[in-house]
Amino acid sequence: MRARTSANNAPQLAMNEAPCDLGGLILAIGRGRTMTRIAAFFRSTKAATAVEYGLILALIFIAAMGAITSVGESTIGMWNNVSDAATDNM
Repeated sequence: MRARTSANNAPQLAMNEAPCDLGGLILAIGRGRTMTRIAAFFRSTKAATAVEYGLILALIFIAAMGAITSVGESTIGMWNNVSDAATDNM
């Protein structure tokens, strides 16, 4: 598919097309809306903010998992002590 040209003979691409230069011939390769939005997202400054928020969320998740693991281990120890005491007194 050849790109359309304007009055000054410059190629014009539709919103969902990306230019691809092959040997001087400009072709238009169609892209879906999803790819266009993803590409625009990565070009914007919002992408850097999203990455920062993602890293913060990952650190919070890791800290929460460490706390839950610690509480779980101490709880298991407590219930083992209760079980041992109950078994000894029977």
